[in-house]
Amino acid sequence: MPETVKCDASKTVDLDATATKAGKAAKMVKTDTAALKSAVKAVETSKLDKTVADADALYKATDGKVADNKTREELAKAVKSRDAGAIVKAMKSVNGSKAAKEKADAEAKAKTEQEAAAQAQAAQSTSNGGGMAWTGGNTQANGGGASQRTAQTPTYQAPQQTQQPAQTQQPSNGGGQPYIPPTASCTAPITGACSTPPGGEVWW
Repeated sequence: MPETVKCDASKTVDLDATATKAGKAAKMVKTDTAALKSAVKAVETSKLDKTVADADALYKATDGKVADNKTREELAKAVKSRDAGAIVKAMKSVNGSKAAKEKADAEAKAKTEQEAAAQAQAAQSTSNGGGMAWTGGNTQANGGGASQRTAQTPTYQAPQQTQQPAQTQQPSNGGGQPYIPPTASCTAPITGACSTPPGGEVWW
């Protein structure tokens, strides 16, 4: 700003000179004011251009990624009108809707993974189901797990009958089966077949 001019108004010559000087100062202030306004407008325009560009990029990047697509529609209207205030508000809504969808998608994915894991576990249990654990000749369900067999092998004990003297020859029994003499486990003659697994003698 130029210095304020002053003069002794008692002399016409001094008054005219001072008026001329004041006029030049006013003209300079007017010119500088116009330049300042132009610069401010340029800055504001540049700022609005960037805001519009950012909003447009957000609009394109969030296609199918928001919980409510109406927020994107409002953003598009604000971009078209180049309304800075409306753009800021619409961008906030779009970002909030985008965050809501991301959270919902993450929860749905976690739920799906949990259900898949549960189904896989159930299928595994089903494939192992029906197994039996043998303990001392008694059959027990083991909760659907894989079948297990204890070290003790189940045995068959023939009914106690009156022991007959051992024979050195195999008499005919009319059924074509060989004669099997009694032993310490089976105390009666038995016809058929036998085996001696580790757990004891089994006859059939």
